[in-house]
Amino acid sequence: GYLWRVILIPMTESLGLCDTDNDCGNGDTDRCELDSTSELAKLLTHRTDITVVTNSLPAINELAGAGPRLIVIGGELRPLSQALVGPLSTKVLDELYLDHAFVGTFSLSLDAGLTTTDPAEAFTKEHVLTRTREAVLLVDGSKLGSRSFAQAGRLDQIDVVITDVALDEEASATFEHAGVRVLVA
Repeated sequence: GYLWRVILIPMTESLGLCDTDNDCGNGDTDRCELDSTSELAKLLTHRTDITVVTNSLPAINELAGAGPRLIVIGGELRPLSQALVGPLSTKVLDELYLDHAFVGTFSLSLDAGLTTTDPAEAFTKEHVLTRTREAVLLVDGSKLGSRSFAQAGRLDQIDVVITDVALDEEASATFEHAGVRVLVA
């Protein structure tokens, strides 16, 4: 496998995820797993000092021929999410160590964790969470407190949640107990 040093992207720097102890901006290589958000990919188009590992077709289209080195993990195309998913993705993922994984989710509940509508997508997302040093969940408020069909990850596999709404007291306490840092963007 490969292990590359960390550079956090500008969005995470502005949210306070970057500190002086982790060599931000020194030209080393980072990679992140992009899931459902092409917005993150748009922020990376100018970066030539990182490697992006992704299963997201929108991210691939955004980054192809621009900025970062791009590694596509492969798998079966899921038309609804425009992502490559399933057991075939493990062939590439098992050879990589991700410093930071930026993932999305279809639903997020305190008792079920990350869930989605498709078992193959859940399989790939959960596998990514086992291959990363730090998992950052990008989730909008409409997905909080809901549960879907297939489990895609547990709260204790997430290090940081970035969301657009403030959490209620119960959710805040649950995330804090699980050691999850919550940032409201």
